[in-house]
Amino acid sequence: MRSAPFAAMLASFAACSAVSAGIELNGSFETALHESPGRYDISGLDGWTATGGSMLLERGVNGVSNIEAHSGDQFVSMGHSGAVGDTLTQTLRTVEGQAYEVSFVIRSIQGNAMQALYASAADQSSGVELGSVLAVDFGVGAGWTEHRFAFVAASESTTLKLLHSLGSTQANLAVDSIEVLVPAPGVLAAFGLGLIARRRR
Repeated sequence: MRSAPFAAMLASFAACSAVSAGIELNGSFETALHESPGRYDISGLDGWTATGGSMLLERGVNGVSNIEAHSGDQFVSMGHSGAVGDTLTQTLRTVEGQAYEVSFVIRSIQGNAMQALYASAADQSSGVELGSVLAVDFGVGAGWTEHRFAFVAASESTTLKLLHSLGSTQANLAVDSIEVLVPAPGVLAAFGLGLIARRRR
């Protein structure tokens, strides 16, 4: 069971805003902007490696995915025809020992089936996972929902990975507004104290 101070630290960490611009990673998929609403091949997406074969780069609002992007004009859709395993990855330049916060939004397209996106950060050289979150979506009525997790970089290179881990033939999953930010100093200190407290138990 979590202690009250640790729970308070987590609440403070989640509520506090970031103070740096963070890492540039084309998290709203706006480079190579398409002029007209539609669904486009994802192979030319700057900064990201897309694997899995059933992802699209979309500009909203188009005639199939009748939604607007969360930020900008474009978003990525995953899990077409019920496929699972679609993955977006990007190698980030990080500072060893620095804490980071990852945030992103997801929403269902064309249905109300449960879907999930597993987002994680891992040290590039060792493959050790540094932080993660399982983001679950229950259908189109929920709209865009935000999800977050934190990690402390173990080296100068960290791999950010978003995996569509649960899909459905009744719906697709959209992702947008991916950010990697540096938490405010007070939250960084609390985060460090919380890690120390957990290690001592």
